Amino acid sequence: MTIAGVQAGNLIGGSIVVETVFGWPASARCLQRLQSRDLNLLLAIFFMSACLIVIINLAVDVIYVMLDPRMEI
Repeated sequence: MTIAGVQAGNLIGGSIVVETVFGWPASARCLQRLQSRDLNLLLAIFFMSACLIVIINLAVDVIYVMLDPRMEI
């Protein structure tokens, strides 16, 4: 379960690299706006990715408790 949680975070970060390499328009637009120093977009991206990783880690901890009832939160 721990490895699945860590890998989910890596997938989120790696998706930006894949989109950039293959030239998919979603990340290209974001990168253009970042190069023009759109700080609100940069903050939103960091905030959303951090929240998503925290939610994934919380879900992994809840699944641990469901799988092994001896554990406590």
